[in-house]
Amino acid sequence: MNTAPIAFPWQDNDLEYSPMAIWASTNANMTTDQAADQINNAFIQLNDTKSINGRPLTDFWSTNTFQFENAGYAHQQFYTNCYSNPDSSYRTFFAYGHPNARIRTNATKQLQAKLIFNKFAPILGQNYSNIINPLVSTSKQLPHALKYASGEDKKYPYGTQFRPIYDARGRLPNDEEFVEMGRLITYTMTAGDYLGSVHYDVQELNTLGKICIRARVIHEAEVSFPGKVPQSVVNCHALKLPSFHDDWHEEMELEYGILNKDEYNTFKRIMLTNNVAAPIYERTVKVLLKRAANKVEELFNHEE
Repeated sequence: MNTAPIAFPWQDNDLEYSPMAIWASTNANMTTDQAADQINNAFIQLNDTKSINGRPLTDFWSTNTFQFENAGYAHQQFYTNCYSNPDSSYRTFFAYGHPNARIRTNATKQLQAKLIFNKFAPILGQNYSNIINPLVSTSKQLPHALKYASGEDKKYPYGTQFRPIYDARGRLPNDEEFVEMGRLITYTMTAGDYLGSVHYDVQELNTLGKICIRARVIHEAEVSFPGKVPQSVVNCHALKLPSFHDDWHEEMELEYGILNKDEYNTFKRIMLTNNVAAPIYERTVKVLLKRAANKVEELFNHEE
């Protein structure tokens, strides 16, 4: 099966782990579970940290007027608000906190960044300059999660948007029947496991005044878990685009949302007669992805 190499940093057997835990399993001489446990314990300590040297924890990235109950909330606010540009934001954040940091900033920023960085230092070692996310970020809103899966809501973090390439007869490489363009990953757990875990429900914390999230991201209904999603059943639903080498058949509607022969032939003509860089090609890929996302949503709701 063809997959978009830029879309999935996770393997099928580690979908419940954060990127930092996965990185540590191959670079820090520990298993993925050991790394996830260390990350989880780090956030337990951050949640227990109410001040630094008697100074209150403040919003060190933008203003000092907002005060946090603990360092875990401070980290989550920074993480969520800056995620639109995670590479530069997180890299700068870790650079502030590294013991050998040469970036000039005020004392409050330096102290708080070091506090948070030091919790990850046993895992990261000297790798502070790279972005390695310690959290597994999820959404309580299925439509928003599908936007991520289809690439509609965010820029692709590992390169440009993947575009399938068809030959003159509508075939995909290796004569595959479909190409996987994205995945919806779902986590199912008991209420007890959820409530007993370390997690950050961004909308809830924002409503309670524990953190202050920008209006443009609060609707995403993010819930993040340090290191690993706890005790969950993990399912993966693929968003697929078809090969166009056969004639339309009824399964096309069921699997890809292509309603009839006329629609199929229109999509096929566009995909086969335009360069992958052409605007009409990109627009058609987005339409097909939206159809695929709708089919995944129907499947998910049926399973519920």
